[in-house]
Amino acid sequence: MDKINFSAVKNNYPNLYQILNDYYGIDHSPKYDIQKLIEASYSMKHFAKFWKKGILNRIATEINKELDNISFGLIPNYGAEAYFSVKTGNNRYRLTLVQFYLSILNNVYTIQILEVDEIIDILPIEKIEVRTGTLKELWVSPGDHKHSGLFIGIQKCLEELLENPIFLPYTIQEIELPDIVPPWAVEKEQYLIKDAFFRTVMPHNSEGALICGDPNYMLNKLE
Repeated sequence: MDKINFSAVKNNYPNLYQILNDYYGIDHSPKYDIQKLIEASYSMKHFAKFWKKGILNRIATEINKELDNISFGLIPNYGAEAYFSVKTGNNRYRLTLVQFYLSILNNVYTIQILEVDEIIDILPIEKIEVRTGTLKELWVSPGDHKHSGLFIGIQKCLEELLENPIFLPYTIQEIELPDIVPPWAVEKEQYLIKDAFFRTVMPHNSEGALICGDPNYMLNKLE
């Protein structure tokens, strides 16, 4: 997959570039205070009404599958996942996680399916479970995955429930951001466009996973 330079975002996807500009101040001072938006979005009243009793409940009902909330404070997004587990051996499991993330910045969202190999060890003295997950596949579009229907169902709900939703294709997510530090960052490093909108929950061992599906999924809809 050929990488897209950030300069191409300004020319080819001006709407997305403007969103980044308004919140992170690329060409001018930011128009919005992301930290204040995060605090408002995670207030108990708003979080319960908008997310847990609203979008999360509606999608779970529509796809007929229980969803686990994976949202936590100080990040600019909500998140949830559908969880499947199959035992593959002694203390070994194959997990399938159908995740979706909704940014509080202009209703930008993404959906992904994780295939994870998990090993559960029991510490002999402490008697504590230690789970080690290794990401094997990351599906960035429905493709022919066995749970593609959930991917499509979640997307359909988000498109219906949100005002002017924007699906962020994987190709765009992986573009390096120049001199932008997301609000959750604890140290300065090279961040990507996805980091400006989401902080995803991934297995500790995620390097080298196979990217499956179409990285350009929905790219033709992006402006």
